[in-house]
Amino acid sequence: LISYNKGDPGWSHEAQVPKVMNLGGRAGAYLADLMLFIFGFSAWWWCICFLRLVWKGYRSLNDRFIMERESDAEHRHEGTIRWVGFALMFVGSVGLEYLRMWSLTVQLPRAPGGVLGQLIGQNAFDAFGFTGATLLLLSLFMLGFSLFFQVSWLAVAERIGEAAEDTIEWFRLRYQDREDRKQGEV
Repeated sequence: LISYNKGDPGWSHEAQVPKVMNLGGRAGAYLADLMLFIFGFSAWWWCICFLRLVWKGYRSLNDRFIMERESDAEHRHEGTIRWVGFALMFVGSVGLEYLRMWSLTVQLPRAPGGVLGQLIGQNAFDAFGFTGATLLLLSLFMLGFSLFFQVSWLAVAERIGEAAEDTIEWFRLRYQDREDRKQGEV
């Protein structure tokens, strides 16, 4: 995906080139073209998904050989919840990409969002209008992101609030320290 070139031969078009520019060769060019044609930029979410699976595999191997650390046991529906989360995040992503990123001038075999984004985004637009579809798809994306990456939005809000309070407290203490020094000099 990173070395996609529209001039390379691909699934959506045929081209005769002496040298394929894609780092994956002809197969990489075809795969990148197919994924970008169907999913648009959201094809990158598949890379994130596979990186997460690799990380999970690494952690399970690490936990198997190093018994010092106690890990949380995965409940039996966690995999299902994560895949449902990925599907929701992906649907929201391709739909938002189609609705909101149409003005991007980038090399894609199709408009942003790809075929799937056009299908989802256009149907959401027809049903809910531009703003309603955007809110619905954004909600799906955030819900899916939360389920897939196990992010608690309340915890995120708490951390943001804590950082804001700590920043205000830091400035207040610096101001009091400066005033104490002035009083001490007097």
